[in-house]
Amino acid sequence: MDAKNTSQVIENLENQVERLDKEVYNLNSKVELLEGILIKIIENQKISPNLLLDIDFIAVKKDLSGEERAEISFFLLKVQKEYMQEGKVPNLEEFHSGLYNVLGVTQNEKEEYPIEISKQLLQKYDKIGEFPVAKEILSKS
Repeated sequence: MDAKNTSQVIENLENQVERLDKEVYNLNSKVELLEGILIKIIENQKISPNLLLDIDFIAVKKDLSGEERAEISFFLLKVQKEYMQEGKVPNLEEFHSGLYNVLGVTQNEKEEYPIEISKQLLQKYDKIGEFPVAKEILSKS
């Protein structure tokens, strides 16, 4: 390959990257708009009061990144590990406080994120059997 061909290949690749960057930007912009609309619809409709307390809705509302959403799972694993290794079972308030930290809830936002979020999360995982300590935490409340 000579310099002219190499230069043209590089230029084509740069154009493709630029085009893909624009497409990703446009898609992200649309997703952000749809998230905003979805949040408004859910908050303003009487779909289900439990939906407003669902951890997935909370993650969307807080605009958590994929890594930040993964922190919720890591938090659950940490609580489960402490239960299995040390027999430590937090009460519901301690669990909820830990969830606040994971979600990045500020002192001013705490009213928007009631303890029912933690209860619903624990009930969800207890029901599917993936978080055995959930039943223990719920029984301590």
